[in-house]
Amino acid sequence: MESKSLKNLLIQPQGKDVKQLPYSIYKNKSDFTLAQITQLGIEKLSASSNPHTQKPFFFMIEAGLIDWANHYNLAKEVYGEVKEFSEAIKVAVTFYKQHPEETLIIVTADHETGGSQILKKGFRYTTKEHTGNIVPVFKTWTFPPISKRSAEGAIAVSACVANASIFLASSLVPASVHA
Repeated sequence: MESKSLKNLLIQPQGKDVKQLPYSIYKNKSDFTLAQITQLGIEKLSASSNPHTQKPFFFMIEAGLIDWANHYNLAKEVYGEVKEFSEAIKVAVTFYKQHPEETLIIVTADHETGGSQILKKGFRYTTKEHTGNIVPVFKTWTFPPISKRSAEGAIAVSACVANASIFLASSLVPASVHA
């Protein structure tokens, strides 16, 4: 039986770890970036050029290496991963600007790891574990009510929530979107 679902498989080049991408600061030009994966996903999920046959889709992009690098207190690697995640977000925002009436972007973390602290002179970690520190939730959409700033595609901090309560972030989405 043939599946009607859309399935894609991204394969690392031969000899590479097939279970995860390398940290961005150690990537070769042949390694996929999160931005490339995001672009490919958006292209595949929105492939129909006929607006009457296009189906809504949900696409989650995870920058999971940020968490792993924080577990090992690898600040340089965290910085590279955050930069790479920012590039993937830019790809998503480009799609949003082309489809503002039907696109919602939420950027968040499910928890904080490492207890990182920015000091006047430097940076330090306080643990290698998850912490109870709050995490920001960023969002953008063009559904009413709308501000001029969000209409321009800006992503602003919308809320900070306890890491165990991230599901409450859905209250940031207007009720009309849930329907």
